[in-house]
Amino acid sequence: MEPGERNRPTIRIGGTGITRDASKDAPKGLTGGKESKMGIEITGIGGFILLVLNVWAFVSIIGSKNSTGSKVLWCLLVLILPLLGFIIWLIAGPRSASSRA
Repeated sequence: MEPGERNRPTIRIGGTGITRDASKDAPKGLTGGKESKMGIEITGIGGFILLVLNVWAFVSIIGSKNSTGSKVLWCLLVLILPLLGFIIWLIAGPRSASSRA
């Protein structure tokens, strides 16, 4: 056993006594490199922006003058498919009377 080998994450395969170095199989983002930190930060910011946009969509949907059934369906679409649902709502969602003119 090498000196640094004891600290490596290993995976035991069944009762065979075979161990495998888990750090070799892990995707690059899970090994703690600098690239993964930047990816997590960008993903976190993107997720926060999407959350704010979806909250704005919910407020707009609930505040609209459409029927209750229409509001429920739009809210479910945005809730189940956050990014795609928001884009669909933004393009095809109900518009106010002032924006149609």
